[in-house]
Amino acid sequence: MIQTVLLFTRRAAVLLAAAMLPGAGLSAAWAGGSELPPGYELYHSVRADFDGDGQPETAYAAQRKEFSVDHPPHLWITRGSQRLLDLWLKDTNALMRQDWPPHNALQTGDLTGDGNPEILFIPSSAGGSGGTQYPRVVFWNGREFANLPLTNRTLRHLSENGGAVLKTASKGKGSLILWETILPGPGRIRAQWFTYQNGKLVGGRERRSTRTRDAGLRELGIR
Repeated sequence: MIQTVLLFTRRAAVLLAAAMLPGAGLSAAWAGGSELPPGYELYHSVRADFDGDGQPETAYAAQRKEFSVDHPPHLWITRGSQRLLDLWLKDTNALMRQDWPPHNALQTGDLTGDGNPEILFIPSSAGGSGGTQYPRVVFWNGREFANLPLTNRTLRHLSENGGAVLKTASKGKGSLILWETILPGPGRIRAQWFTYQNGKLVGGRERRSTRTRDAGLRELGIR
């Protein structure tokens, strides 16, 4: 199990969300701004108006330059020198670089159809026997940045051979797709679609493909 920690400096609010897991090691606080904290390197950054107030924010995904189990990767959202969000998951230690774009650890797009782009952040726990990915979607709920509610059937974690994709909203509707490779078994690729419209979850479905990974992803319309 994993612990999601979100720290909000706006209104001095602190939100601790998701289920908790054992683990130790908290990252040092950071005052925000355009420079990353000491010891971190930039994975990717995106500049957009994430909260719809007409002022652009910047989302940074960063991880330690040297591997450290005590310093998880972070997602920061800042506006100028103000830090609006600090999200990290306890017991994660890396941002996996998936092998073809745009399926990577930081994606943005209007998933919910509310006119504001959401942020898909995918930290992982990497180890000698493989890795596990923990996708989270951050959205503006009208008051603060928060985790986007999903359903109980959501793949809360993915193997290192899986991934997550945001499909930008069309006519107020968008989809989050979570997929992973399943071996052995008749369905080599399992994928879950979560569809949102006008800011609300309106449907979910699961599909499988018996083809090998790349062919299966194309068959399911993911790649």
